[in-house]
Amino acid sequence: MENTETQVRATLHNICWHLGIEIDPTEYNNALTDIGVDSLDLIELVMEVEKKFNIHLIPAEIDLLGTFNDLQNIITQKLQHEI
Repeated sequence: MENTETQVRATLHNICWHLGIEIDPTEYNNALTDIGVDSLDLIELVMEVEKKFNIHLIPAEIDLLGTFNDLQNIITQKLQHEI
């Protein structure tokens, strides 16, 4: 499980970097809005995550995304259910 979480975190960090979303590891529990992620950024982030990880996030899951860690946890859970 740790390996999956580490890979997800690294990939998410890379996606954020490519989208121009700067996130420091100390901010992973901060609200996405507090680190400058607006609604358009969130849509772009979700689209890239879905494409990169070959998963689908339903609107109810997207509504629950408050922090970077929330997103990481949802991705990790979806990937583990595929195994």
